[in-house]
Amino acid sequence: MHGSDGLSDIVKATKDFVNLNPLKVNFSNKEHPFEDQTMSVSYIEIKSPVSEIDNINDNLYESEDDGPIAMINYYEYEENMCGKKSVRSNIPSQESLNLTESLKQRIDTVITFVCKIHPKVGSLNKEKCDAKGVPSGPILGKLKKGEDVTLPDGTIVRSIDVVSPSEPGPLFIVTECPNENWIDNFVQNSAFFKYQQATASKKEEVASYIIHFSPNSVINHPKYKEWMHKFGPTTEHLIINEDNQDYASEAMYKLQHQLHLVHPSIFPFSSNQPLLQKENVENEMKSDLAIRKMKTLNTVHLRPFSGFKSTEVEIDKNKYLEEVFSIEGFESSLEKMKIEIQAETSLLKLNNEYPKLLMLGTGSSIPNKVRNTSGMILQLNENCSIILDCGEGTAGQIIRFFGNEKAGIIFKSIKAIYVSHLHADHHIGLIGILKQRERFTKEKLFLVAPEEIKFYLKLYDRRFEPILNSFRLISNKELLHDNPLKLDLPTVNELYEALGLSNMKTCKVKHCPSAYGVAITTKDGLKISYSGDTRPWEEFIKLSKNSNLLIHEATMEDGLEQEAKVKRHSTMSEAVNVGVQAEADFILLTHFSQRYSKIPMLPEAGDIDFSRIGIAFDFMYVNWSQLKLLPIIYPCIELMFGEFRQMLEERAVKRELKRNEMESENL
Repeated sequence: MHGSDGLSDIVKATKDFVNLNPLKVNFSNKEHPFEDQTMSVSYIEIKSPVSEIDNINDNLYESEDDGPIAMINYYEYEENMCGKKSVRSNIPSQESLNLTESLKQRIDTVITFVCKIHPKVGSLNKEKCDAKGVPSGPILGKLKKGEDVTLPDGTIVRSIDVVSPSEPGPLFIVTECPNENWIDNFVQNSAFFKYQQATASKKEEVASYIIHFSPNSVINHPKYKEWMHKFGPTTEHLIINEDNQDYASEAMYKLQHQLHLVHPSIFPFSSNQPLLQKENVENEMKSDLAIRKMKTLNTVHLRPFSGFKSTEVEIDKNKYLEEVFSIEGFESSLEKMKIEIQAETSLLKLNNEYPKLLMLGTGSSIPNKVRNTSGMILQLNENCSIILDCGEGTAGQIIRFFGNEKAGIIFKSIKAIYVSHLHADHHIGLIGILKQRERFTKEKLFLVAPEEIKFYLKLYDRRFEPILNSFRLISNKELLHDNPLKLDLPTVNELYEALGLSNMKTCKVKHCPSAYGVAITTKDGLKISYSGDTRPWEEFIKLSKNSNLLIHEATMEDGLEQEAKVKRHSTMSEAVNVGVQAEADFILLTHFSQRYSKIPMLPEAGDIDFSRIGIAFDFMYVNWSQLKLLPIIYPCIELMFGEFRQMLEERAVKRELKRNEMESENL
């Protein structure tokens, strides 16, 4: 890994809740260039401006809990059940001592990467070799390598006479100026001179491309633009920042268009459709700099050096709908569903009431094209919401769904974030939400999370950028339902008041260390329970008793009970049975293994009442009374993804046959 000081600290701090085994991570030495068979990478280190250093030093402090921390292995349960011995113990290690020492110094540098593609070796001209009497064999290899050779008759053949000139490799720079305070230190850094037109020693040393991750406030600053000019007219500037508007991936938008067909309100189009920003386009046209605001799939060809290729993600709504309507029986199924929906809607007297639930991530472990990792936002009213878990990219999902303008209102409305446990797919997006929210309000939110999250957040605050002033931490332990004395803490009462709750209670569940389930009850008496990740667990059944909505993980399909036990997750039937035992009004299943990207495998009907079971999809947006519509629309969705469903069924049959064969062999 290449980067500034502190990169190793953040990797060490996260590896307890990110399963990196057996990956070995090495860190580059920025004092020496990195080189492989393709290119070399050198580093330009830029120091923080004095104003920011003073601000950093003023905010560094020691507190009573700055001592050594225990390194907790949040995947130890998997290792033990698989028959492997855990190599870590929950005691302070030398690594944790080093991390604790790191709390005393904020990172005050950023790194710019200068990347140079190796020259392309010239090609050997066989005709010229023949003309000079060069025989076939190893001697040709020497000439190609640039060595002069002497033939048996004493003739000297120079490599330069039979090999075409080497082709210099292009040079590109990857940089980020964090904000306007850093500009002077960037533009005055002499290390850039050798890559600028007027001061480069060779033409090929001038940067062909500079990739800027700098924000627009920096890009448009007169000093920064003057610095960009110094690289000359042959340098293209590629801008990648949060103001770029583009489709992230086709698969996600394809799924949205297809699900929107089933129910436009529950599966609305995201508001962040890419728009041409006229002002920015006009500014770029007026500038004599070669500037491009990059989009997904834009490509720069460095060898052969053919330059920029404007490939983009293409969204073809008609194609997606034609694909669905070509499925046998779909159109009639859709019409039948619409009649049922209309009848149910008239009975329910639907309106746009709160609470509303937006699913931001319904997959497990890592994101895929259509299911992000765990996250949802429960909007209790127009100005108040709570995030329930926040895996990677949760902040981006909010912006993608609501659009840039409305996302600010949503971030401001977030009064609390609940984290069920410290696996990365449930909380690694936390800092992104905190930083986005800071743009719209300085009001602290409540962070309800396992108390072990403190060190990770403190390390980030001390080493990288301030975040501790963004929240007030309430440990999940303080809300345990069987410890009522702690529910009278002043901070807890303030949480209830901020969210309009009568209570919020937790229980421990069977997953990793410090894993919790939660039940939230509004002042209107609505009860929402969320399992987090867990095996079916009696304590959670008690906690979620008589919930109006019970949200439960259903990572595995039926038939994978043993795998579910090893990984401490639930199968579909197990999750449903938890809801049945809890006597919940409605059960919403989520956190599916990414093997079920399009649609999970529901269990066989049996005694299950499917009229109160819903399957979650990313960007599914439901208000309270719409929950009862989810079972009605599911058969139509199941038909839509029939081929995928068939593949899952065939895979299950093969798995069962293999299991039976193994059992027979063991008899």
